[in-house]
Amino acid sequence: MTLTLTHTFLPSSLSSLGQYAVSGLSAGPAQILTLSTTVSTTEGYFALARNGLSNFNNGFGYPQWSGGTPEIDDLFSKSVGLLSFEMSSTDEEIVQGVADILTAGRLSSDAITEVTNAVSQMNDNTVKNKLAQQLISTSPEFHTTNIVERTDDPRSPTPRQERLEEAGYKAVITLNLAGGWDGFNVLTPHTSCELYKSYRNNRRGVALGDREMLAISNDDPEQPCDTFGVHHEIPIFKELYDEGYGQFHANIGHLSKPVTKRNWYTETRTHLFSHTTMEREAQLVDAFQEDGWSTGVGGRMLDILMQHNQSVTAIGIGNKGPIVEGNPSTGRKVMVVPYENVNTVSSFSL
Repeated sequence: MTLTLTHTFLPSSLSSLGQYAVSGLSAGPAQILTLSTTVSTTEGYFALARNGLSNFNNGFGYPQWSGGTPEIDDLFSKSVGLLSFEMSSTDEEIVQGVADILTAGRLSSDAITEVTNAVSQMNDNTVKNKLAQQLISTSPEFHTTNIVERTDDPRSPTPRQERLEEAGYKAVITLNLAGGWDGFNVLTPHTSCELYKSYRNNRRGVALGDREMLAISNDDPEQPCDTFGVHHEIPIFKELYDEGYGQFHANIGHLSKPVTKRNWYTETRTHLFSHTTMEREAQLVDAFQEDGWSTGVGGRMLDILMQHNQSVTAIGIGNKGPIVEGNPSTGRKVMVVPYENVNTVSSFSL
């Protein structure tokens, strides 16, 4: 089995975060590695050996069933591909044969012994081969191309922070909306504000009219308008603002210096017209990156709270966005849970 990965990202759009940045590495696949993706990938390898290439038991294959659970004997017939390798020999030779194919003979003798002990408990030769494939797919040698040196040294866990009872609990929830979002038509000068004429002239045909905006009041004398307008199709923003639970942070960007139409291309440090880059920059809020690596605005907040002996946790839903990445020296990891539910290795895996 040969796994090949090809990507066409520019280095600037694949700049590393956290520990990868400190190590000087740019590893796109490694940056999405979490406990959740590790469990999903492990289940995929297990299902491939057990059921063939199908989606049953969280396999890698394309869905082959419209509903219901197929009979165990019918799994292979519903798969679009199978691992047909099988050895009829001693347990040691079965394990060594599978190890030679999956790890090019790099599997350690200790690992071979452990897998052989597990395989020897099975009676059916086909099951022995499948179990060997499943167990070896979890080894470091299977996931790397170099020689793995086992030190048997215990790993030092990150010290747990104790939360003070009187500190209470607070959470900051960030929703990163996918797709385009015309921020200039979310919060606008109201028609009663002097700036509305300038807004109308610049936005022209897409500018909001009086009937298309919901008025919100402003009592900050440093702001140019006493009344602003919120797009009429997002009334929840007005409701949150009026009730004191919402704020607008306008004119926040990531330019490292003022630029014009004539010099922006040579003077800016980022790709202003790249949707992916702009999404990333919006989460970092760090135009200069003076710390030497990319950290998110939320991650830096957590770093400061840790310095004040606060117990903090970063949680991502579905993935770990750049916004929650902090200083890698803290040892703090981002806990990622899937969109649907917390995934575990199922009882059908082995």
